[in-house]
Amino acid sequence: MNNMIKTILAAGFCLVLARPLNAAEPVALSTPTVNALAAGLLDQGKTQEAYDLLLPRHAGDNGDVETAFLLGQCALKLNRPAE
Repeated sequence: MNNMIKTILAAGFCLVLARPLNAAEPVALSTPTVNALAAGLLDQGKTQEAYDLLLPRHAGDNGDVETAFLLGQCALKLNRPAE
């Protein structure tokens, strides 16, 4: 192999290694999927994780009752009844 090809291959390899491991595009989950995940977290006693999952979704849920209910359960368990 000539030096130019070696340089190009080495540069490409470095770019691949420099890419962050979490550089994949985030996957948009449906509201029922997020609610099911949150309910599972609640069942496992992971209330804060469920709350963190639901809070951003609730801001744009267009009045989804199940999301609001689950978020309310989390807020009560976390001693945040005003939220």
